[in-house]
Amino acid sequence: MIGDADTPARSAEKGRAISGAHAASGATDTRWHKVFCAFFFLVPINSVLASQSVVPLLLVTAALLAVTIWRTMEKNRWPRPDWGLTAALGGLIVFCALASLWGFDPPRSLLLAARIAILLAAGLFLHAAQRHLDESARSRAGNWLLAGIVLALIILYLEVALEYPLMGLLHEPADWATTPEKWAANAESLLNRGATAVAILCWPACVFLWRRAGTAAMLCLPVAVLAALVLLSSQAAVFGLIGAAITAIVAGTHGRAGRIVLVLATLGAMVVSPLAGQKFYETNLQDAEWLPLSAAHRVEIWHFTVQRIVEKPVLGWGFDAARYMKRLAAEDEASGRSPIALHPHNAPLQVLLELGIVGALIILAIAWILIQRLENLPKRERILGQATYIAVLAVSCTSYGFWQNQWLALLVSTALAVSLTAPAAKRVPAEKAL
Repeated sequence: MIGDADTPARSAEKGRAISGAHAASGATDTRWHKVFCAFFFLVPINSVLASQSVVPLLLVTAALLAVTIWRTMEKNRWPRPDWGLTAALGGLIVFCALASLWGFDPPRSLLLAARIAILLAAGLFLHAAQRHLDESARSRAGNWLLAGIVLALIILYLEVALEYPLMGLLHEPADWATTPEKWAANAESLLNRGATAVAILCWPACVFLWRRAGTAAMLCLPVAVLAALVLLSSQAAVFGLIGAAITAIVAGTHGRAGRIVLVLATLGAMVVSPLAGQKFYETNLQDAEWLPLSAAHRVEIWHFTVQRIVEKPVLGWGFDAARYMKRLAAEDEASGRSPIALHPHNAPLQVLLELGIVGALIILAIAWILIQRLENLPKRERILGQATYIAVLAVSCTSYGFWQNQWLALLVSTALAVSLTAPAAKRVPAEKAL
């Protein structure tokens, strides 16, 4: 006991060690958080102006942060990833690579699996580094995310009001957009991806708005996003925003209600999608005049996809096989539409088609890990994180190819935004770290 007592000299030495460690950590946080501030500010803006640019933004951010951390490694440990999530995502990539071997074009599919692996690795690295940020750095990065959302909304409003001037500058009109009316439709379609990104990212941004200005101001952001979506034509974004709002209301009623909603929605999406795809077609929804043309075409696509899933239910047709399914289909003579596009516009159906039940189980394992991570957040952060999850799930079930790089980059960015709302991890005591 006497030997454990601190002498004045030893106490002073400990004080200097702790102060030095905190100073070094603070300096590192300053350098790291600037990279994150820039990233979160640019994600919603890039999504609106050029959705594909989110991919290089994610990769460049990871590279810049790696250089910053490498230069300070003598003072800080290299960030450690979330091992459970890393293992699950690694298992998905490995199985995708294996499933490429029985697909239509193994070299191309293996290359796609490698690109996805790089995106996911960048996301895991950024997540690991982000966990080192203190509360002040997290708050500043979150405020920049909020600023990016607001600016992206302003751009959406102005583009619609001024007849898409930025879209005209940034995107060369397609060959079929030869008239002003067709160009307007094309430009609106280009904005739909950005509108979807804003509809998803607004929920983690709400956390920081709530902290700064309270509940009333926080509620204004989803309303402003919904108003922008009404001006456009992305039903998927509206579906995701409304689903997220309902989830937030339900999750706020009871501590476990949100997790139950997420589990049921995830299982339901994986199990019900094939059944719904078949039932919609049997009730002739594809011929319903009140249904938008894109929605009617989806009914045909889902029906065709379900038929193919039944033929190879366990291992699927091979990774990235959806883009080759046109070889097995003939265009409808009446409508001139193909019963399958480059992807089924439904993530569960695409997973079942390409990776079978085995791939679906891997995806469900990843979803369970994410749901558990959300459960560990404080109450309001958890509620809005669960709303974000449902927004992503709703859009995934109605639009976009699951393996599209820009879509995956947006998903990774969204996961990072939700993680940013978590409390800062407790620092290792300086005397143990030294």
